[in-house]
Amino acid sequence: MSLDSLILHHLQPSQAPSPPEETGCALVLMGGGARTAYQAGVLKAVADMLPGHAFPFSWLFGTSAGAINAAFLACRADEGMGALALLAAFWEQLRSAHVYR
Repeated sequence: MSLDSLILHHLQPSQAPSPPEETGCALVLMGGGARTAYQAGVLKAVADMLPGHAFPFSWLFGTSAGAINAAFLACRADEGMGALALLAAFWEQLRSAHVYR
């Protein structure tokens, strides 16, 4: 028996958490330096295939540089699919001289 099953088994019915009602799509982005720029390119390609659509992700998760991309997208989510193209534009203008002295 798993720990969560054990805990839920001992909760009173009124204390048990109800399952979330909202459904949606999550985006999980890994870290890895330059690979994060490649993520932006793939997301831009998705935006190019679905122009004018609303922002498709309900949840954004990332580790390391992927968290930077997730935070960028979260800040621009109200711009719809355009947020994905803006992320790619950010990475296109970034140079190593902007990061390293």
